[in-house]
Amino acid sequence: MRDIVLVGLVALGMVVVTDARAQVQIDINDNQARQAAGRTYLEDLAIHDTALIYTGSLCVKDGAIYVPNWVEPANLANGTYTATGIIAKSEVLPGRRLKILLVDERQAQLQALGRVGEKSDMTKEDYNNRCAISFRTCL
Repeated sequence: MRDIVLVGLVALGMVVVTDARAQVQIDINDNQARQAAGRTYLEDLAIHDTALIYTGSLCVKDGAIYVPNWVEPANLANGTYTATGIIAKSEVLPGRRLKILLVDERQAQLQALGRVGEKSDMTKEDYNNRCAISFRTCL
């Protein structure tokens, strides 16, 4: 009998939940959700703010480098690993443009940790080779 009642309710466009867990609907927009989660994305930054972006987030299309606006800037100060490679130091410019400088990721991490006097062991040749990486093509 219960199965027949459930089928009848679904046929009438009503959904029956037989789960004992409480369900809640939250009505907030994406900006409020980001604030609540404590997340900052590239599109949230003001003009002349700078952020470090992993180069894997960059792509090339029609001879230009593109960065999705949902990219979360790198947080090298709280990283649990020793950074290696190249990272994009990005400055936000007017008109939703970026000025990007490829920098030594380990040096950037040391600066983020407040250890400005320490040097990375990346040589100039390593830097040049890593900067010559090919970015992925945008879809």
